Amino acid sequence: MADAAHALRELLRHPGFLVLASSTLAIGTAALLGALTLLDALLLQAPPWPNHAAVAIYGGRTGGDPMRAASPKLYGTVGQPPGVLSRGMANMPETVNVRLGGHEGLLRAQRVTPGFLPTLGVIPTLGGMQSASIGNGDVLVSDALWRAWMAGTKDVVGRLVTVDGQRMRVRGVLPADYRFFAHVDLLLPLSSGNNADTDENLTAVARLAPGYDAETFSVQVARTVEDAADDLKLQRVDLPWYGATAIDDLVARAARTRLWAFTICGLLVLVVAAVTLAQLMLTRALDRSHATALKMVFGAGRWQGWSTNLAEASIIGLVAGMIGLPLGMALVGLYRPFIPSEWLNSALPLSPRWCVLLLTLAVTLVAAWVANLAGALNVYRAILLRERTAMIGFGGTGRWRRIRAMMLLTQVALATCLLALGVAATERSWRLTHASMGFDSDNAMVVELLPPVADYPARTELVNLLYDLRASVSASQGVDHVGWSTQLPVGQGLAMPFRRPDGQYAYVRYVLLTAGAAQALGMHKVAGRWLDEDDRPDTLRVALVNEAYLHRIDAVGIGGAVRQGGSSAPPARIVGVVEDTYAVAGHAAEPTVFLTFSQVDAPSLARVRALAPLYAIVRGSEASAAVHDVLPRWAHVIAPSLAVAPARSLDGAARQATVASRRDALLFATLSLLAVGLAAVGHYSVQSVEVATGRSAIALQGALGATPRQLLFQVVRRGGWIGLMGTLLGLSAVLVVQQSWYAEFHGSDAVGPAAIMAVVVVMLAVTLSSVLVPARRAAAVEPWWVLRSS
Repeated sequence: MADAAHALRELLRHPGFLVLASSTLAIGTAALLGALTLLDALLLQAPPWPNHAAVAIYGGRTGGDPMRAASPKLYGTVGQPPGVLSRGMANMPETVNVRLGGHEGLLRAQRVTPGFLPTLGVIPTLGGMQSASIGNGDVLVSDALWRAWMAGTKDVVGRLVTVDGQRMRVRGVLPADYRFFAHVDLLLPLSSGNNADTDENLTAVARLAPGYDAETFSVQVARTVEDAADDLKLQRVDLPWYGATAIDDLVARAARTRLWAFTICGLLVLVVAAVTLAQLMLTRALDRSHATALKMVFGAGRWQGWSTNLAEASIIGLVAGMIGLPLGMALVGLYRPFIPSEWLNSALPLSPRWCVLLLTLAVTLVAAWVANLAGALNVYRAILLRERTAMIGFGGTGRWRRIRAMMLLTQVALATCLLALGVAATERSWRLTHASMGFDSDNAMVVELLPPVADYPARTELVNLLYDLRASVSASQGVDHVGWSTQLPVGQGLAMPFRRPDGQYAYVRYVLLTAGAAQALGMHKVAGRWLDEDDRPDTLRVALVNEAYLHRIDAVGIGGAVRQGGSSAPPARIVGVVEDTYAVAGHAAEPTVFLTFSQVDAPSLARVRALAPLYAIVRGSEASAAVHDVLPRWAHVIAPSLAVAPARSLDGAARQATVASRRDALLFATLSLLAVGLAAVGHYSVQSVEVATGRSAIALQGALGATPRQLLFQVVRRGGWIGLMGTLLGLSAVLVVQQSWYAEFHGSDAVGPAAIMAVVVVMLAVTLSSVLVPARRAAAVEPWWVLRSS
């Protein structure tokens, strides 16, 4: 305690050093906490399904997506074999019109069988175990919806709620953290009676008995599917993709490499901060080395000096934690909007758990102790006062200089690694953000609506509704184009099988449009004509395709035909070709077929209405006023059961295509800027020590005829040489790193020549600006100072 009190008094006598040292380490603490929080919340925490360790998802998958899907027919065929304790299935999340009390809106819902939640082990917080087996007419609401629409009251069980015009009762409230790979507001009942359906749009789960693992179950599923391939309408080439996967292996699968890389980068920032702190501690140790040596000469034990320094390091570490932990939480809040929805495995807000906070604080304290040890190690060997004199007079022994140079070299190399990744990510984000997306997003607004199937069951009724609303909005001033579409030019969409010229089938994006929709979406016509009002049910079926369809499916183009697999509808003639749009910036365009609502066959329309959203798109100078006032007003007049979602700009939707690149740029640029800032402090502190301890030698050079300019250049050259060597070392390391995880996402030339040149220029500029002040001090040393030293 006496050592701690003495250390605190010493630090308070030099508040500038305490603030600089603590702030330096706090930067590393914040970076590490931000990275650890994301890693823990998205990857390390157990998913919100108590039985997750024994649950497997089974069905088919594709080469690019590990998530499996099953059809009702496959679910019934597999059944519940020995080794499976329970099973259930869930439909893909869908949008529904909901009215509850005085609230109404479009919400996300998922239909599940009675065995789904018990298989996962999820028990509603209100309603109890019996409410988990959701039945006909029952609804389970999310914790967020319960708090927002029902004020978190306890008497919600039994309340009436209207979903797509159907009156249902609230059976319970889901746990606050419940999430099954996607956000939903409601769970609705799913009937498992239609076992003849072979469309694979369900997620099937099974809880396995002890000793019966997912791999064994996968073999059983594959064998069952192979035996029933004809009934399931599967080709032999598809069979190897069927089986089962442990649900834990699917949680945040796409995020794992990035999260670990980000955590390593956060740790590197902390290392850079610790190296900088070690240099600051070295400067402080030099200032106190005379007093330390005298104490040891007069009998003070070595532990006495070490205990005081450890106490100082602990205080600096604690203050750094007090600054860095809130800063790290702020970084998490900054990153949150850029995290893809599919990465999340819990509905709870992202925040660090107490164990993450304790771990970060412990690592911070260890970093402070190690930095103190590295900075003060040689001082406690300076028992003789003459070594102190040598250090003051001539800049220290070669060993001291080598230690300082190696510490700075390591720091610059680490900062260069992070800067190279940050520059590459930023350059890629800028390039993708400014690349053409294949459509015009200005002056256009988007609103999602969902006409309930119960109110508009037939195609004719739905088309009449869409055209009535279109006509009402089109009459508004400042509106150029209005249309309806099941897909925006960006984002993932529904895929359907279409026949190639060789007789094989390929899945392409399937979009339904009304007249005017393509123009409202700002699409670019390459050839032919648009879909219009003359394309009626009694006329020739027509379609638009994009350029990717011509390149990858059928090159015939105008006059050719598109033939949908599994449909009895006649082929549709291609009457127009539109420019490619990109679902995700930087990825290849997907082949797409556009059909009109008026000519779509009933089974395909039913599938689209079950799986795809429906958007109203309004383009024009007054589009915003039209979607905020005119469209909701006419929707309530023409279709009272419709809930209108909040409007958003098409430009905002287009930005979603670049969200991944902007997220990477933000993450790596933040870390790289912190690391480069710390490297600048390290350059300054090392050269300041060199100048301060070598003042006599500098004065002697001046007395022997060296000009101030030569003395300035000497310091700049020394700092520049270390900066250049550290930069080259860091670039060498990053060129190796990009061959593994970074190139997996951004290509083998992710850190290309332009990025390398930018890194070299920035690091050299940082080096020169950091050593300029110590260099000017060296140039200002008067020759007579050597006489004073003597």
